[in-house]
Amino acid sequence: MKKLLSEMIECVNRDEKILLKGVSGSGKSTAVCFLAFKTHNPLRRVCMNKFFEIEDFQKRLKIKNNCFEAQNSDIVDAMVKG
Repeated sequence: MKKLLSEMIECVNRDEKILLKGVSGSGKSTAVCFLAFKTHNPLRRVCMNKFFEIEDFQKRLKIKNNCFEAQNSDIVDAMVKG
């Protein structure tokens, strides 16, 4: 856990994105909650499951006035609105 936290802090300090993956119960969520608490940052948690796909986080094209328009997915809209 200590190594994971130090790597996460390094990424946060460099303003880099982080992708955590691992088996259930390996401490990913705990590390994120602890880091948010220690750095006084708000935390938005999205619980993933086998039904989520990359498209859930990407923009989608919709037709508006005979033109394509890029719009956020529903989950991105919800995250933006808080």
